[in-house]
Amino acid sequence: MQFITYIENQSQLKQALDSNIKEVIISCQSLGRYSKTIDIDSLSLLAKIAKENKLKVILEWDIIIVESDFKKQINFFKQVD
Repeated sequence: MQFITYIENQSQLKQALDSNIKEVIISCQSLGRYSKTIDIDSLSLLAKIAKENKLKVILEWDIIIVESDFKKQINFFKQVD
């Protein structure tokens, strides 16, 4: 059985690695209603470290927006590695 978990900081990432988890979900406040990861830099850093450790990274999008706001979010996605 394969497990997946949410991570919001480097401590949780370390716990996931120590638990042999192979897949993590990350989000930030501009995309997720319940996310505590505040900014794009924190999200990008978590994604980078997770990928360096061979984890599959999933970006969660948990908000509903109109098309005009979606077009603004495209710049956000271009910044995420």
